[in-house]
Amino acid sequence: MTPTSNFQPIEPLFSKSILKTIQKQQDIPTGFDDLDKIIGGFRASNLIIVGGRPAMGCRSLILNTACHQAWEKKKVVCFFMTLTERNLIERIKQIYQYHGRSHTTPAPSVYIDYKLDIEKMRGEIARLKRDEAVDVVYVESVQMIGASEKPEATDQAEYAVKALWEMSREFDLPIVALSSLSRQCEIRGGDRRPLLCDLRESSTIEMYADVVLMLHRPEYYGILMDENSNSLKNVAEIIVVKNSNGLLKTAKIEFDKQEQVFDNELPPF
Repeated sequence: MTPTSNFQPIEPLFSKSILKTIQKQQDIPTGFDDLDKIIGGFRASNLIIVGGRPAMGCRSLILNTACHQAWEKKKVVCFFMTLTERNLIERIKQIYQYHGRSHTTPAPSVYIDYKLDIEKMRGEIARLKRDEAVDVVYVESVQMIGASEKPEATDQAEYAVKALWEMSREFDLPIVALSSLSRQCEIRGGDRRPLLCDLRESSTIEMYADVVLMLHRPEYYGILMDENSNSLKNVAEIIVVKNSNGLLKTAKIEFDKQEQVFDNELPPF
């Protein structure tokens, strides 16, 4: 007697069309080679969280990656809640001039809404995905997004993180969101490198984020040499503290303090 089973074999679940779609999907480079070697770029259907203390330059970092991706003909959208239009134009102009790009080079689309809520964002992302085939979405920041429909027992930021994770899956997009850190890394002392637990709403972010990156600049804390006596002047570290897709390592890039711009190449030692 042949045994019966309710389980369907794995192979028929994947049609040829679905497999072809999966094979065509490529991670979108960040513009920083050292980081891309670790995470492979930003992956569709992933929520990427970028954390850092206020002086580290997280907004400048995501603007750098957004501009690079736009230059590579990706359709990039950024939602900002604190920067003014004039401030954003000046920052993007600095990035373009620093990298020798002309004013005709493609730029990311920017939305400024000081009272942005997650439901409004979902509707706008749905439209952008449908009408403009957007490739990457950036959001500032999970602690500031409003949520008019959130359950009373749920913290606003927790609700926003889960909603962003759901949107990354629903719209098959990499969604990159900023998150603030507590002051714990500064109180701890030592090398001051931030940890996953330093994120506000860290337990929720750890549960839902596919990748978590921490921006750290040792020079800001007066740390001028690494353990191998290499100079840390103008060096920024992007610490990969969670990576569902692979390695946990640290990427090093250059930070120009005067121009407030990040560069792919490290300064010479």
